[in-house]
Amino acid sequence: MNDMESLARRTLAGINPNLTVVKFQSFTQQIADRFTEERMIARLTMLFGGLALLLATIGLYGVTGHGVVRRTPEIGIRMALGAERSFKPRLDC
Repeated sequence: MNDMESLARRTLAGINPNLTVVKFQSFTQQIADRFTEERMIARLTMLFGGLALLLATIGLYGVTGHGVVRRTPEIGIRMALGAERSFKPRLDC
């Protein structure tokens, strides 16, 4: 890359000494510089999507846990009154 830059500078200076090369980049670097804003927006979108997924997971865990805590005394009372531990669906509906 450095040899190509010096060769290009010498060639341009030989053609026209008033020309100056301000920024010498490869095509890949130019493309990468062109899409920095889009790349940043994509990363922020992934970050916020992951955060939303985490919050949804915590929320579902909390709601499920709350339901279990509310039903624990009911389950204890049913077991004290003789309910069976396993659930057997009725087939004579």
